Amino acid sequence: MGKQVGIIPFTGRVGPLIGYRVGNQYLVRSMPAQVRQTPATRRSAQDFGKASRLGRSLRNAIHPQLTVPSDSTLGRPQRF
Repeated sequence: MGKQVGIIPFTGRVGPLIGYRVGNQYLVRSMPAQVRQTPATRRSAQDFGKASRLGRSLRNAIHPQLTVPSDSTLGRPQRF
């Protein structure tokens, strides 16, 4: 992982490079030449996606019933 130095930092894919942001730093990495997935890992990723969508549905359904104030930092890394 390298730091991006330049006038215009980027996120996303540009050719074989992937730019991303962590905190206030913009970093870059190269794409892997090949991604291998076994049938088991593919099935596991699909199951995780289903569970994630179900969790979102539950959170959205329960949210109006909660009396606690909303916390927008949920799921974001904390900076100390």
